[in-house]
Amino acid sequence: MRWLKVITPVGLLALAAVATWQLSNMKPEPAKSEKPATPLVVEIKPFVEETVQFHVSSQGTINPRTETTLISQVAGTVLEISPTFVSGGTFKKGDILLRIDPIDYKVAVEQAKAQLAQAEAKLMEEQGKAEAARTDWTQRGRSLKQANDLVLRKPYVQEAKAAVHAAKADLHKAQQYLSRTEIRAPYDGMTKARQVDVGQYVTTGAQLGDTFATDYAEIRLPIKRSDMPYLDLPQYGQSEFQGPKVILTSIHNPDHEWQAVITRQEAVVDTKTRMHYLVARIKDPYSLSSTSVQENHQVPLPIGSFVKATITGVAAENVIKIPRHLLINRQQVLVIDQDDTLRIRPVKLIREQRASAFIKNNFSEGDRLCLTAIPNPIPGLQVSITDSEQQSTVAIKSTQTSANKETSSNLTPSSEG
Repeated sequence: MRWLKVITPVGLLALAAVATWQLSNMKPEPAKSEKPATPLVVEIKPFVEETVQFHVSSQGTINPRTETTLISQVAGTVLEISPTFVSGGTFKKGDILLRIDPIDYKVAVEQAKAQLAQAEAKLMEEQGKAEAARTDWTQRGRSLKQANDLVLRKPYVQEAKAAVHAAKADLHKAQQYLSRTEIRAPYDGMTKARQVDVGQYVTTGAQLGDTFATDYAEIRLPIKRSDMPYLDLPQYGQSEFQGPKVILTSIHNPDHEWQAVITRQEAVVDTKTRMHYLVARIKDPYSLSSTSVQENHQVPLPIGSFVKATITGVAAENVIKIPRHLLINRQQVLVIDQDDTLRIRPVKLIREQRASAFIKNNFSEGDRLCLTAIPNPIPGLQVSITDSEQQSTVAIKSTQTSANKETSSNLTPSSEG
């Protein structure tokens, strides 16, 4: 009976445990509460349509429009050199830069004059003899038509006339050689270098010095093919025209700008670089004219200077400027519509620059540009706008402005991949 006293409490405890487990399994499970998904927070910006003035950047070296190596056309000793015929010296067209000893050429002129006088005297003598021959022939009762040329001394008169023409030509030639002993400036310009000095004997063909014109200078500007559509240029074949304006700046004088204008387009593309070349003209680069000195106070732009050029291009209306990295495959952008829903809109790419892109599209009322990068955008996704942007009025606006100049060393038009 003692074992019954031990088993009875144990059994009761077991029965209680089983009943408790069954009751717990019979309780209905509490309903699980689903946590609402947090919407994606994005930053936006309203679309603003603008009229944009495009610019094309280039660079190059300032060159003289005309550069001349002065060559002696006569031989002799250098007697005199102008103070302006030194490196950096300026002169006007017709100024005497150098004189060569003219004595031999003056003698040649006098000799030619004497030969001309002899020829003219000989001609007068032959003409007198011819007149006497005609008189004698007619006094004999003969017709002049019956006389031959030799009787009338016509060949002698023609020979005398030819001698006069030859003597005049020799005189003109001697005078030309004499005038060449004075080396005159061919244009308004500046001396680049001089190779002779006073007392030096020069021969025919000797180099005397180098000069260049200063009325205007030129610069060859390489232009990439992708930039050509953004410039208002005439068709090939026009040698001179008033093209786009150019602003030149120098790294040595960044606070000053020089005005230039495109005057022609070279017809040959560089076979190595595939660059097109435009030629711009800079008026009075050394500020030597009275207009530049008194009115403009132009800072000189020396020949050989390396400058950067910004060429005024065509204008595009109703375009939208966006950060370049927001373009998707160069043809789409992410948009947040008026219901704060993510959309992917197609766009027409007008031009790309280093940090910006210019696009066109008839966006819907209330569309705003999504500035937040989304790796895998899902159209129709509900988003939340940041507080700073929530207060902004969303609308497509139209304004007239000029785009800031941007370096376009890596520009690519929308027509090229």
